[in-house]
Amino acid sequence: MVVRLHGRLLAVKRQGPNGPDRLRREAEVLGGLSHPGLVQLVDVSATEPIELRTVFVGPASWDRMPPSAPERVAALAAVAATVADLHELDTTHGAVHPSHVLTADDDRPVLCGLADAGPADDDGRARDLDGLAGLLEDIGGGAEPASVRARIDDLATRCRAGSLDARSLARELDHLARPSPPARTGVLPALDARRGTRVALVAAPLLVGWLALHQMSSPPTSDDPSDAPPGPAEEIASPTTLPPASRA
Repeated sequence: MVVRLHGRLLAVKRQGPNGPDRLRREAEVLGGLSHPGLVQLVDVSATEPIELRTVFVGPASWDRMPPSAPERVAALAAVAATVADLHELDTTHGAVHPSHVLTADDDRPVLCGLADAGPADDDGRARDLDGLAGLLEDIGGGAEPASVRARIDDLATRCRAGSLDARSLARELDHLARPSPPARTGVLPALDARRGTRVALVAAPLLVGWLALHQMSSPPTSDDPSDAPPGPAEEIASPTTLPPASRA
């Protein structure tokens, strides 16, 4: 349920059939944490029926509104990073599932549903990694290229096997989310692989130009007088001698 209180929207969880203990446990965990990847606790009622109020994040969780394809891998990386931060604070989420991931207005994924949170022991970490693997399998598919899909499947397998911790998973997904530089095509990239050829192609025109300038500035070496530069007399046209005017 969503209510407006003092000008802001709040998400309200009410006591369910399992009694007040789960909501009180979630309030205890959230009250000791402040993280942009977790819902923000406002308060919890003191008397039954218990109500837990948090700052409203978004209208739907990932099980109903998963992230779109362009941001999907980056969003998964952000969730893994939040779980890794919890582990470093000696806490586990306990129930990583698409229904416990919300999308904020800025497309930031936010975790909720921390009633099963516990200490970051081996069992708790393994449970969170299993939940992250499920996210990769449920959310990571779709419009990604086959190579990306295969990489995500491999990461999920490694999570379940315990060969990848949450921080390493976050780094791997963050790297995978970064766009690859465009492949260079054409002649010049091919020459890049042959450094000597490239240098030769650049140096050759310079050498030819230097030789041309050198030849222009050097005196001729031929013995043929016709090859010699014209003298001053030859550069000035000789005056034309007219015959004397005849008398009538």
